[in-house]
Amino acid sequence: MVDTDAGLANGEADEGSSTERDTAAPEGYRTYHNSDFGFSMAVPEDSSVQAEGPGRLKIQLLGPLNEPFTEVTDGFTLTVFEDELDTSYASAEEYAEAVIADTRSVSENEIATELEARSVNGMPAYRYSYRGALGSLVTEYLFLPDAGTGYQISYIISDPENRDYEDMVFTMLESL
Repeated sequence: MVDTDAGLANGEADEGSSTERDTAAPEGYRTYHNSDFGFSMAVPEDSSVQAEGPGRLKIQLLGPLNEPFTEVTDGFTLTVFEDELDTSYASAEEYAEAVIADTRSVSENEIATELEARSVNGMPAYRYSYRGALGSLVTEYLFLPDAGTGYQISYIISDPENRDYEDMVFTMLESL
């Protein structure tokens, strides 16, 4: 079954996307597919999925302790950002090094973990974390599916009542 607006904020359909409830997604998750980005991922059933303009997607689940219109204090936000590249990078590692250098150039950002090799959808990827201006720990995954486009997946998690938000984010990332 395909439900093109399930889990989308305000019931608005995200063009180029669909949400399917199928047996491939783990229990408590649904499969979100975005043809514009060219990927599918399992997302928690209660999460919202929002297109925030071209090349930007936000998946969010906020708990009962999170105040409206504040930073995430109970829940998670995962953002996928498509980066149209001016420079052609020879590898995902070179792209990741350029992104982390840019992150370091913002004085409020403190690098918490250095680049770590990973894999996303079978492609080489890199992960690092930094502490932003508000003190939240932001973790980013960076990968380069083709010469002209890079992708950044970043997430922020706050889990004061141990609701397993970190496990939910890792399940989403592993499903790519």
